[in-house]
Amino acid sequence: MLSPVVGGHYFGKVLAGVSRAARSGGHRVVVVQTYPADLERAQFPEEPPVGVPVGLDAADGLIVVTTAVDAATVERLGAQERPMVLVGEHSPGAQAPAVAPDNAGGTRAAVEHLLAHGHVEIGFVGSLRQSDIVERYEAYRATLRDHGIEPREEWVYQAADNQEAAGAAAAREALTAGMPTTATFVATDRNAAGFTRMLQVSGLALPRRQAVVGFDHSDLGARMRPRLATVDPHHDGVGELAVSLLVAQIRGERPRGRHLSAASLITRESCGCREASVGPVQGGDGEAATSWAHLAAVAEIVLDGAGATPGIEAWMRSVQRIVRGADALAVLPEADALASLADITRALRPHPEALEQLVPALRSVEDELARARKARTRAPGEPGPTARRRAVARAITDVIVALSTGCTQTLLARAGRLERTIGEQYELDLGLLHADAPSIRTLRWLPKGHRGPATLALWSDAAERLTHPPCLLYTSDAADDK
Repeated sequence: MLSPVVGGHYFGKVLAGVSRAARSGGHRVVVVQTYPADLERAQFPEEPPVGVPVGLDAADGLIVVTTAVDAATVERLGAQERPMVLVGEHSPGAQAPAVAPDNAGGTRAAVEHLLAHGHVEIGFVGSLRQSDIVERYEAYRATLRDHGIEPREEWVYQAADNQEAAGAAAAREALTAGMPTTATFVATDRNAAGFTRMLQVSGLALPRRQAVVGFDHSDLGARMRPRLATVDPHHDGVGELAVSLLVAQIRGERPRGRHLSAASLITRESCGCREASVGPVQGGDGEAATSWAHLAAVAEIVLDGAGATPGIEAWMRSVQRIVRGADALAVLPEADALASLADITRALRPHPEALEQLVPALRSVEDELARARKARTRAPGEPGPTARRRAVARAITDVIVALSTGCTQTLLARAGRLERTIGEQYELDLGLLHADAPSIRTLRWLPKGHRGPATLALWSDAAERLTHPPCLLYTSDAADDK
């Protein structure tokens, strides 16, 4: 996989999706960062680097983020027989399928949600130098026109980049213009963070004076006050989709064209909603209208079931077994069943806001079961409606407690990993600061808990061939192992 960088909200999540999907299918992933490792975000080049300074002949297939290399390199790689999938823009010259988030669908959902709140003068903030942002801008304009509203130039504020400072600058521009909108769709969450904070510093009450919806579902939005409503483009889903298309090519299929990963609208206080909710961009009918189907849809969004065993289907069966047992027989859930549900929840790596989204969906299930009990005649020998109602209420509460346990365990595990990473980085920094050249070559400066193989080799940039044989390194707890 060729990527400009291997971390961050976007690239990191795409890579996570690629890694999980590949690993679940028994494949291995080698990631090549094409930008220099010492670049700060503000120093990222306007144009991607030319060529690929590695040998790619050993790969069975390539996943290429289109901003990782120049267009000529993308076309050259696509002209080879090796399977390839692009992430981002589609390249007609490469003849390779491309995957991307559903920018248009996510934007339409956000703008229509603001329209449903009664807003008509809806603004746009974003950097139009990126293709994804241009797609969101075009969808913003198209959605307003579809609802009989002609977008005006004074509603649009172009940001210099996708960062908070650029969003703050857009807010200052809007304030200088007299704040001609009552709501704003902001093309990235970081732009939205700077935009809303500048409005708040200027004394505007949000969302009463200006409702805001972002795009990206980054963690910072959940920490803002009011919390930021946003579109979740599921960047990890983009990576998973890329792997599925690549594997299909390796097996002899020939997928073509552009493939979109579904987005979800996350409503929070910044858009004017009193309670947070989550849902797919496109809703269904029939069975999709039931509370159980809604719970399943929310679970698909806030629980990461990729590669996990058991998966989301097993999670749903566990919840339904507990709740339906209480409804049919007025029996309380057993401790083992609740412990199993907590373990499944933890294994599914819930999003930090998963519990907040799942609780309202579970309460909807409780309400729907209550309505169904009133509409049907009690069968002989069946528990009375009062006993069933109490059992269901207790079961729902116990399920919520079990989900809280699973979510808390996940958050603690994340905090523990972060703490270990910080400790290892501190140890690494100290080791390098106090080491001389000979001791650096012994690798004794590596953190004691670090272990794993690494291969060092040198390719010729021009011929893309190996010029020096690889050297295998292995580090373990023993300082002398190398």
